[in-house]
Amino acid sequence: PIPTREPLPGTVKFYGRHLVLCTGADGWPAHIEDDGGFLQALNQTIQTRLQQLAVPVKLTACDAPTAGPGFDLLVFPDRVRYLGLTEVNLEALVTDHLIENRVSGRLCWEPAPASFIFVCTHGARDARCGECGPPLYQSLAEELSARGLQDAVRLHRSSHVGGHKYAGNVLV
Repeated sequence: PIPTREPLPGTVKFYGRHLVLCTGADGWPAHIEDDGGFLQALNQTIQTRLQQLAVPVKLTACDAPTAGPGFDLLVFPDRVRYLGLTEVNLEALVTDHLIENRVSGRLCWEPAPASFIFVCTHGARDARCGECGPPLYQSLAEELSARGLQDAVRLHRSSHVGGHKYAGNVLV
């Protein structure tokens, strides 16, 4: 049985900028920062400069495809999409955007083109996410389609975002 009378405020550490990496996949290791690939390199680059960041950062993965080779990265609340990032680009990203608080002129980017909904389906991290997330994602997909909003609102599965001890978690 899941307890239902515990406070949720403070279960997610404060962050001022959310980085959502487009992986093209909907399955991630329990701790995405330990995947041994680009996500781990991005996390390590951020961690080495943590004290210099303009605001605290949260890193999440989603199933959105990338536009080409490398990885695309959505940055919120800035509504920026960096395109085709590789490990070579990480220092420029962290220095320009996360420390100097400006969109990097050294990287290819575009404004984020739509509204987004991210549904946590990260069952490898939390069994509740794996059980609550997929039906929630499916219901939202059906509703967006019924309302003709599937082009205006991008719906994606995401890795664990925390703070959802009793139900599915959706970020809009």
